[in-house]
Amino acid sequence: GNFTLQGGTIAGFHITGNGAGVRVEENGHFTMEEGGAVRDNTASDGYGGGVFTYSGEGITLNAGEISGNTAEYGGGLAVNLMPAENPPTIGADMHFVENTAKIYGGGLYFEEADGVTLGVSADAEGPTIQKNTAPSGGGVWFASAADASLQGFVIEENEATTGNGGGVGSAAAMTLSISGGRISGNKANAGNGGGVCLQAYKSALNITGCEISGNEAMTYG
Repeated sequence: GNFTLQGGTIAGFHITGNGAGVRVEENGHFTMEEGGAVRDNTASDGYGGGVFTYSGEGITLNAGEISGNTAEYGGGLAVNLMPAENPPTIGADMHFVENTAKIYGGGLYFEEADGVTLGVSADAEGPTIQKNTAPSGGGVWFASAADASLQGFVIEENEATTGNGGGVGSAAAMTLSISGGRISGNKANAGNGGGVCLQAYKSALNITGCEISGNEAMTYG
């Protein structure tokens, strides 16, 4: 079925599995609009403390806040499959704040993201990924080989506590293009890439018009 959250809150759920706040099954669709919030939910042994979807075409996140959620992978949002022809919509007025992952992707976690463009426009100020925490990929983590783009993302004050990629990270071979937005004040407390870290051999990073400042790493980048 289809569900739209506008001006309401989904909070305080604790489960063992995927999608403590919202779990979108196949053929379902979840939409967030202004005033909606998914906060303080926990998927203790799974993916997506706030929101989990098997397919990126199952979510339209136009505006709202996903905050204070916890999971093993993707504290705020976890997407298992993202078809290039119909990726998830993540609007400029979406905020992912203070989410925590126990392994990868404090704010957002993506698998199978090849050919996907996320965000509205390089000229937009948002979506915002702020103050999220994970061992690796404090803000955003790409889990599999991909050719992906981020447009207008504001990625700031996220932390990788023991690994790499305070703001954005990946251990898979990928090409990541970042246009517009800002990557600032992120930290890799014990690893590489305070702002961005693409670990795999033959990975490529293309940046256009993005402000990068004040990021810190223990070792490189």
